[in-house]
Amino acid sequence: MKKVQTVVARAMAKQIDEYARLKMQIEEMDAKHERLMKPRREKLAKLFAELESTYTKEELRGAKTDLATTYIQEKTVPNIKDWEAFLNYLFRNRMKAADLLRKQVSSTAYNARLEAGKSVPGLEPLKLETLTIRLKRSKA
Repeated sequence: MKKVQTVVARAMAKQIDEYARLKMQIEEMDAKHERLMKPRREKLAKLFAELESTYTKEELRGAKTDLATTYIQEKTVPNIKDWEAFLNYLFRNRMKAADLLRKQVSSTAYNARLEAGKSVPGLEPLKLETLTIRLKRSKA
């Protein structure tokens, strides 16, 4: 039994070290890539802002070139200006307007209630496990 554990432990150690080496290589390459891309991204953001400004100032709706088509796209999104009024609307309509909500509960608020010894009807704790790998960094 102990021999099997040693073999498994050695294999895992090898996998962990391979993972760490590869992750560090990727991080180095990403950092180099980010340094190379930073001026391009800044230039891109500046051009985008200039185009937005021109569209607004000239009241344009679209333009086309050999390389791209640009246009103003408008969409309506909700912006809650009065939470109390919004919640009252939901409750007055006996939650028939619940489709206005995302089906997600705040983990922070839920965990705070659990820690305070309170339960929330309709909810149950779900434990999620994730593997965490911390790389050992040289202090250079």
